Amino acid sequence: MRFLKPLDEDILKEVGERFRRIVTIEDGTIKGGLGSAVLEWMAEHNFHPQTVRLGLPDHFVEHGTPAELYKIVGLDKDNIIRNIL
Repeated sequence: MRFLKPLDEDILKEVGERFRRIVTIEDGTIKGGLGSAVLEWMAEHNFHPQTVRLGLPDHFVEHGTPAELYKIVGLDKDNIIRNIL
């Protein structure tokens, strides 16, 4: 999704009808972020997919390059692939 608000309810409805598993990946905090909004919308519309939310943790993260930080928080390519599989 290109933006968090307003939610694209047409896409969410299509995803809810077509898929049993959803992975959300966001370059923002996982608590209260896109994944939370997707889960909330799905529950309100009686869809119950198995969901994995990937995003930034709700605690201080060490300093480093973007690549180092993505690895630390599990948003690097290898960790994303591992979580999807």
